[in-house]
Amino acid sequence: MRELYERFRREIMSGEQPDFYDRDELLDIYDYAQDEGDVMVQMWVFLTAARQYPDADRFLGERMAFFMSYIDSRAGTDMLDRKTREDSPLWDVLSLSIADPATVDIESEVKRIIDRHTHLDSETIIKLVDYLRNQKCTAILGRNIDILKKKADDLNGLEFEVAAAMLDTEEDLDRAAEIADKLTESEPFNIDNWLLLAKIEIARNNLTAALAAIDYARAIDPDFRPAKVLSATILVARAETRPSALEQLTALFDEDPSDTLALNALVHGLKEEGRTDQACRAYLQYWQLQPTDNAVVFHDIMQLHPTGDMLTKVMDLLMQIQGRNEDAWVSLATRLIDEGMPRAAIDILEYYHNAEGLHRGMELLLALYYRFDRWSDFCTLFSLCCHANDLFITMQSALADKDKDDNPDLRPSDTQAVEASDLPFRFSLTTLLMYAASQLMLRQYDTAKSVAETILQNHPDPSDFDDRIRLEGILQIAAKIRDYATTPSSIPSAPDFRVL
Repeated sequence: MRELYERFRREIMSGEQPDFYDRDELLDIYDYAQDEGDVMVQMWVFLTAARQYPDADRFLGERMAFFMSYIDSRAGTDMLDRKTREDSPLWDVLSLSIADPATVDIESEVKRIIDRHTHLDSETIIKLVDYLRNQKCTAILGRNIDILKKKADDLNGLEFEVAAAMLDTEEDLDRAAEIADKLTESEPFNIDNWLLLAKIEIARNNLTAALAAIDYARAIDPDFRPAKVLSATILVARAETRPSALEQLTALFDEDPSDTLALNALVHGLKEEGRTDQACRAYLQYWQLQPTDNAVVFHDIMQLHPTGDMLTKVMDLLMQIQGRNEDAWVSLATRLIDEGMPRAAIDILEYYHNAEGLHRGMELLLALYYRFDRWSDFCTLFSLCCHANDLFITMQSALADKDKDDNPDLRPSDTQAVEASDLPFRFSLTTLLMYAASQLMLRQYDTAKSVAETILQNHPDPSDFDDRIRLEGILQIAAKIRDYATTPSSIPSAPDFRVL
């Protein structure tokens, strides 16, 4: 089927008219393309069938209807309403799929579909299982599997799909294990059956039985990668077997860094051993394969608190994806704070500031410095911002003087005024208050007092009631800072003292 699908796809991609295919081949190509998520090939199957067969609707109609219902449920309803369509179990499953789940008794409808038809083809079984999986109603399958087995074209395929679906939803895992165990008896040399049984036993926390099932799978094919990964995943959770499991997982991950199961198991084991640098390196190796698609691991990396060269490599890769837009970095920092990762937010803001220079995000970085008692860093960065503002005003004044010399008719007000909104860095009263508090904590009492008095004497008028409430709080704290700075002996000696 894969070779058939790939040949068909090559013909389409080359721009050739697809060769002749019989009805069963087109069905196989469509079903394989559906499993691959290849929408383009699915559509070309319909076009090819319509060109080659006048009765294409007869053998592809249900698939056309499902295809269209994924785009718009109304299209699926329209297909169901056509008078020319023939009755089939797959049409019934489509009807159930596009109905509002809140308005139907799902188990009764499933039983009605089973009772109505003398046999159920594989596609009907797959679509029915998918529907019940999506609705998290797979226990219905377990309760009806005996009658389903009497009508299904592929008994082993039915049992496999049902057990796998019950595993996905973790519904009635005991029944799922029973079904999977019978599968291994009926097809003892089918390696996928043993692997399915192992996964179900893991979900049941029956690890001894899971390892036994994996051993059977590896006896069939010692090089079967999924079985090796699953075995190492179980063993890495145990302290006594973790060292050897980590060696196996490292080799498996190096062999295929795109394997997320191996990655997650490897990282889990490394974290349990306290080897966070190596865990970061594994995540980074995976991320570098496809920087945009695999960026989901960025949050996992930052939870490991990388430092030094490792942090730089992570940030360099992030820069490739985020670009140099400051708003994107500030937005990411804000999300990290909301997710309980403020230290990671500091890391990315510091990196961006060193690389590009923060402007709109400067107050956020200063607030984070204060939050983590980094008063010296706060004051240093704040002073640099003020120095940048002073340079800006000086340059603007120099340009204004030059313009005035070039054009004596200009008034001073036309050339020399620098609005606060034009400055590179604009600070809120809250940031000024944190600066005063930081100076107090650093025992720079004169500066703390001066800034506090400036706030008390030169604050803007509140614009509304909420602003007035906030201002009252700011002024109270500013007064407290001024009083502490005036009489340092009044500052509480408690190690956890914070004026703000």
